[in-house]
Amino acid sequence: MNSTLRRALEITMILFLGVAGLVSCGGGVGSSGNNNQGVVFTLLGFYSGAALGCLDLPEDVSGITAISVPVSSSSSDGLAFPGEVVAAVGLQNNLDSQALSVDRLNLEYFIPGSSVQPPSTIQPLPLMLGPSILAGDTSTGNDSNSSLPNSAFLGIGSCAIAEFRLIPAQIRSWISLNRNSLPEAPFDLFVTVTAEGESTSGQRYTTNDETIVVDITPDVSIAYAGGNATNVV
Repeated sequence: MNSTLRRALEITMILFLGVAGLVSCGGGVGSSGNNNQGVVFTLLGFYSGAALGCLDLPEDVSGITAISVPVSSSSSDGLAFPGEVVAAVGLQNNLDSQALSVDRLNLEYFIPGSSVQPPSTIQPLPLMLGPSILAGDTSTGNDSNSSLPNSAFLGIGSCAIAEFRLIPAQIRSWISLNRNSLPEAPFDLFVTVTAEGESTSGQRYTTNDETIVVDITPDVSIAYAGGNATNVV
């Protein structure tokens, strides 16, 4: 191979690698899917009940041992789902020109000092959040960059608080079945939650994560007149 051809091939290779480097480094810059620390799609925390908006929030129970749950799962605690514990999570869409369709929650469980850990769960959460501009915009004009109809037609809030199964039946059952491998009750169960959703442009987002602590308490034994005892929750 003569020197001229070799030099031409070297220049071509250098140019190719340079372009490839720019593509690989720049592919994520300005990506609409970047949601660092929940800037675009925010998990606000945990609340004592559901609400359609965030103007009058229920009691915030984030970051504290807010729920006490006995080890056994023999009853439903008066909830809608036998053996399950229901809580409420606050979610907010910060996109100013796109709605966001929430579709799932991801829950991870952790028991400090335990040799075994509960499995993670995924729960469906169908919820539509409107664009954030609607919160203070009363006009009916369309944003030229929006993929939505005008705000008066849409009528969807950008924030909502929805109930979900903080401790679903399978996790309650797992705790009961594995009690011999767990710390002696009472002990803490840390539940870390993220939400996922898709904007009207088709971009998926995952929220920041938030953790709530559940106090797992000993079973309560009640002695009846006949002298027998039973575990209740």
